[in-house]
Amino acid sequence: MGTTFFFGDLSINQLSLKIKHTKMVYKTSCLLLPLALVFLDFIITSSLAKPIPTTFINVLTYGAKPDGSTDSTKAFLAAWQVACASVNPTTITVPKGRFLVGNLVFQGKKCTDTPISIRIAGSLIAPEDYRIVASSEQWIWFESVTDVSIYGGILDAQGSSLWNCKNNGGPNYLVLVIKYEI
Repeated sequence: MGTTFFFGDLSINQLSLKIKHTKMVYKTSCLLLPLALVFLDFIITSSLAKPIPTTFINVLTYGAKPDGSTDSTKAFLAAWQVACASVNPTTITVPKGRFLVGNLVFQGKKCTDTPISIRIAGSLIAPEDYRIVASSEQWIWFESVTDVSIYGGILDAQGSSLWNCKNNGGPNYLVLVIKYEI
């Protein structure tokens, strides 16, 4: 049996204190083992998991020219179609240079549910004749897309010729540079 100590009105039984202490150690060690196993499982599975490969598409491969005068619209749309069909996350790369592009409509309705990134190191240039772009009211349009990211680059809509026309009493064309619609 245990020894009982009396401190005024307070009594402590040594045996019951020891049993309570033992139970607490037991409960703590029961929690540590499952946590350690979960942590070990996480370490093993994360080190064995293969990363999902990213597909890289360069617009030059599809005929884009970084000279600022050759129309690269079809090349950009072809690169988009390949990215849309990919089952892996895809990055469309636009290298340094000036790429002349007309109206671009990037349709997402037929895309797979994988992320698409567009990394622009150069510039996208609109045609100098603003009427070419004004006919559709937007220059670059992302329609029904999800999980698309655009990084870097310059979008040069060649607005000076449009402003000259407007300031000299010409028709008031309103062109949206980028339109993003989900």
